Amino acid sequence: MSPALINIITYTITFLIGMYLNRFFESRSRLITHYGHIGAGQVRINAQSPQININTHSIVIRNVGRKPALNVKVGHQINDIGNMIL
Repeated sequence: MSPALINIITYTITFLIGMYLNRFFESRSRLITHYGHIGAGQVRINAQSPQININTHSIVIRNVGRKPALNVKVGHQINDIGNMIL
């Protein structure tokens, strides 16, 4: 084989590998989550009723990838130390 043919084959294979890696890493959806506000308060409906705990959250989910994000699920876990059984 001549050196020119070896160079052409090497450049072609390198180009195809680079194209595949570029497609694999850049064309995905990437989600970033920001928690803007977390708050808690107590509300009483009338003077005879017990207080009710109210928890509020604001969550911003942003897609910084190139593809749309499909089937995004947002979970909410409660970890209340007062109600834990040890």
